Amino acid sequence: MASHARTGHGNAWASAYGHPILPLSTARDVRTQVRWGRRDFEHRFGRAPEGMWLPEMAVDRTALAALAEAGITLALLAPHQARRIRPLGAGDTAWTPVTPESLDVRRLYRCLLPGGGFVDVLFRHAALSHGVAFGALLRDGVELAKRLRAALDHDGSIVAVAVDGETYGHHHRFGEMALAAALRVLRVDRDVELVG
Repeated sequence: MASHARTGHGNAWASAYGHPILPLSTARDVRTQVRWGRRDFEHRFGRAPEGMWLPEMAVDRTALAALAEAGITLALLAPHQARRIRPLGAGDTAWTPVTPESLDVRRLYRCLLPGGGFVDVLFRHAALSHGVAFGALLRDGVELAKRLRAALDHDGSIVAVAVDGETYGHHHRFGEMALAAALRVLRVDRDVELVG
């Protein structure tokens, strides 16, 4: 509901139409997967998507260019996929190498593409995502809320947990209930805004 009040629509993201590993596909197939994923999203939700979940989070410049070409401005990736960053507008000498441990995943990054396009990239919080998918974080919703809250340590920060949908209820029985409990706890926290 907060997303709808803020943007006029829900917070769903599109996905590539099939489930191919985009960097292993031809440029034409990548564009087709992105276009068809966008059209499927438009058919189901009655609006254009802002973001796209790439299969297995596999990405390359061709995939990002296809997103930008389709008007999709957000992608979700894993921190190990970042190699270097620089402030917007800074020159080539300003690049700083990053590792999964040094990358601040609590903010958006803009990937500038050849030809003038861009895609904003949100990196998932690796430890929390792993704990939800493969650890014990879905055993206790209140504890999950505490861990999510602890990851927010400054104004405007973002904590993105990204896991496959079958994590909830399939891999972790009653995991969806723990997630719901965590969201109830976070919803009343004045310093937290749930956005997706």
